[in-house]
Amino acid sequence: MRTILHFTFVLTIAGLLVSCGNDDAKTNKNTATQQTQAYSKTTPAQNKTSQSQVVQFGVTDLDGNYHSSDEWIGKMPVVINFWGTWCPPCRKELPDLVRLYSEYHPRGIEMLGLAVNDKPNKVRSFSQKMGMEWVMLMGDQAAGMFKVRGVPTTVFLNSEGEIVHKFTGMRNYEDLKKGFELIL
Repeated sequence: MRTILHFTFVLTIAGLLVSCGNDDAKTNKNTATQQTQAYSKTTPAQNKTSQSQVVQFGVTDLDGNYHSSDEWIGKMPVVINFWGTWCPPCRKELPDLVRLYSEYHPRGIEMLGLAVNDKPNKVRSFSQKMGMEWVMLMGDQAAGMFKVRGVPTTVFLNSEGEIVHKFTGMRNYEDLKKGFELIL
């Protein structure tokens, strides 16, 4: 039994490391629409008159306080970045995200950092050191909802809460900027 648990743990870690920098999942708008419907609080059959399906989830902040995604999502354009302090590609793209946040936050875009497989105290000190001024949350519970296969994964939602675009794997400033522009 112990061997099976050890083997499962090793496979899980290996999968995360291999996919940590995965660069193959540029999601088009059709796929994003399907994902939005899968994640939404209502299905199209339940709410045929509504064009927007709002993504909804709950997570905790670095102090352990619960937050619902409806604090942000459906009220303004939102960028969700799944990341980890332990992930080299995440660390490499952070300066570009810091720059983009400073450019787009004044224009009405909010960003949520959802740390996965991490400790709140480590996330707090690392994010402060890196100048990550956006909302920082623990994202393990939400990662499955967004079908996060690896980190970094960045999801772009319009002001109606619909997923417009999703990147899996590290991206540069120009690629990420395109995502920000899509949700303005």
